[in-house]
Amino acid sequence: MRLLLTTHYPLPFPLFPRPSLLHYPLATIHMLQPTAFALTPHPSSLPPRLFRYTALMAGGIVFLRTAQFEAVKSFYLDRVGMTVWIEQPDISILRFSNLLIGFCDHPEGEIEGVLTFFYDTREEVDAMYAKLSDIATAEPKENTKYRIYNFFGTDPEGRTIEFQCFLHPLPRITDD
Repeated sequence: MRLLLTTHYPLPFPLFPRPSLLHYPLATIHMLQPTAFALTPHPSSLPPRLFRYTALMAGGIVFLRTAQFEAVKSFYLDRVGMTVWIEQPDISILRFSNLLIGFCDHPEGEIEGVLTFFYDTREEVDAMYAKLSDIATAEPKENTKYRIYNFFGTDPEGRTIEFQCFLHPLPRITDD
């Protein structure tokens, strides 16, 4: 999580490794790593000498071990349409809208569970089926019990993946 620290006054020296950072009386400090900071101007309406910490981003990541790191990563990037969010040694964290999945290179893969990608419309699910019919276990169909339209498939390592749309209104995902 990155934190936003806002103040009207220069920040106390012990917070920073470089004294040059003290010359920004109105600044936003993004804590990027324990020893690295980035500054951007940020007006504040806070009373003097009060700090406000605001999470710029919070959420979760599902990490899975994979014994086929490159093949799995390529599949989710090239065929499913995920994007790289963060690369780390032996780990790729991929993003699809609000879903983050970290694939970790490991001698033993984890294939339990289901990775579900959801879309707004049936047409989008059908388009994914047309693109992935070679790995699908069946054609898309309506599931009246769960009020979804979906199909299942498997990734190169044998993980079950699902592509679906909800057939009912959804609550909005917010930070509230």
